[in-house]
Amino acid sequence: MNLTLDKDTKTYNILIIEDNPGDLLLIEDYIEDHILDPQLDYAATYEEAKKRLSLGKDYDIILLDLTLPDLQGEALISEIVKQSNNVPVIILTGYTDIDFSVTSLKMGIADYLIKDAINSYSLYKSIVHNISRRKFILALQESEKRYNNLFHLSPQPMWVYDRESLQILDVNNAAITKFGYSFEEFKTKSLLDFNPVNENNFLEDFIPENFSEHMGYMGDFRYKTKEGDILDVEIHISPITYYERPACIMQANDISERLKYINAIEKQNEKLRNISWIQSHLVRAPLARMMTLLHAMQDPDLMEPGESGFYFEQLNKSAEELDELIRDISRKAAVKDFDKN
Repeated sequence: MNLTLDKDTKTYNILIIEDNPGDLLLIEDYIEDHILDPQLDYAATYEEAKKRLSLGKDYDIILLDLTLPDLQGEALISEIVKQSNNVPVIILTGYTDIDFSVTSLKMGIADYLIKDAINSYSLYKSIVHNISRRKFILALQESEKRYNNLFHLSPQPMWVYDRESLQILDVNNAAITKFGYSFEEFKTKSLLDFNPVNENNFLEDFIPENFSEHMGYMGDFRYKTKEGDILDVEIHISPITYYERPACIMQANDISERLKYINAIEKQNEKLRNISWIQSHLVRAPLARMMTLLHAMQDPDLMEPGESGFYFEQLNKSAEELDELIRDISRKAAVKDFDKN
């Protein structure tokens, strides 16, 4: 039977800080019972450990004896944690001091194991658990970093507010630029201070909705900047957890220019409707007269002698009237710059 099949085949880089040869040998045996090929480095003093850690090697775990020849106890813990580069540190000690174990955990130690009470499996379990926890924490920190980058670098104004107190907790650069308040000024405000202009029922109608799972587009509103300018904004709200607090992220898209464009298009459409009415009504009258006169001039039975001058005069008047109508249509159809007011 091949016993290596039962061992962990992952690569583990482990620094063992231990000055007792007997304890060191036992720790090695415990590790090799469950890990096929552990990469072990050693330090018998604090100074040796400090040198090892300064080399920049990417350790997965540090096993630390509390009593070294040149440093012991809390001072040793403080220095190793400081230089560990967030690598989990597991204490292996012969002292069963409960109060000290609690203190060491508060100082950043990952686990506190009593040498006489551990076995190969409990040591392996602690090593694997704390390495996995470190990876999870690093992944969480990376996720928070990505959130911060997406939030603060977004071109759309956004702020985060507490779901219960409505206090603003964070705000991005786009909101600071758009609304004119500094980061510190935003942090002193609540959502109540940003109630939309002439929308006194905004909080009553929409904020209670924020406590449910139904979120998203909340509507179009008008907000006032610090300088007093009125902006048309499109509000979107989504629930998030902000540093373990229930919160919401609000995005306020400035749609002022879009609305100006739409209004300009509507005005132009109104012009086109007027042109259509002119074409269907006013243009037909002189055109119908001209067609009637031309028909009469072509039929000798309809045209009395000496009436040709009158007919030509009426044709000329109808042509001038039609020309003026066409000019009016051209003026109405002219596309002007959109109203900037």
